[in-house]
Amino acid sequence: MAAKILIVDDQRDLRVMIIRLLRRGGYDLHEAEDGNDGLQKTLDLGPDLVLLDMHMPGMNGYEAARSMRANGYGGIIVAFTASARTSDSNNAITAGCDYFLSKPIVGDFTRRIAKFLEEGRPPVKELRTEVFSLPDVAEETARAVVTATAADDFGLAAAKGDALSMRSRRVGEEEISALAERIAAAARARDVGALLESARRLAAEADSLRRRNIEANGRIP
Repeated sequence: MAAKILIVDDQRDLRVMIIRLLRRGGYDLHEAEDGNDGLQKTLDLGPDLVLLDMHMPGMNGYEAARSMRANGYGGIIVAFTASARTSDSNNAITAGCDYFLSKPIVGDFTRRIAKFLEEGRPPVKELRTEVFSLPDVAEETARAVVTATAADDFGLAAAKGDALSMRSRRVGEEEISALAERIAAAARARDVGALLESARRLAAEADSLRRRNIEANGRIP
């Protein structure tokens, strides 16, 4: 049986585009034009996955996600937003979202939706741990890339970049993910200068993310 997906977004053109992309995957697709409509259709249809715009007029995505969970919805909720602020990621987790996708839509959109369906809902504690541990993971990756580059181990550097990119995109940290992708690309091209510069920028972004986490949540035990 085809997985059922509900797209909740107040932009009709975007809903049409998403449906066109996902139709290739053979999914059972439905749409809602705002938070209230999305809540009602979620409870009526019981979709396997809800792609939920977080910034809509009226009932926004955070309110809709909380209401879905409060009314017993146990499927996957993917926060869909143009914002990359750490506070928004944390608020989405608190509201009941499981994964994050950033606007605008990029090339691997359909692959990521398929991956979310395959993995199912992660435990909330695990997701929070990923968010708060990401600065340390990114910092360790930057150090490992520098060490691997010095040893001409470009395969290891590329693998480190790929792993960090996947982990950071899962929790909506697109800047970390973009730097990790640059590391992987530079490693495959054996571009030492680009590798070291990307590692330097990654370490700086990791420190910045750590400070944002503290400001948004206080110190994490």
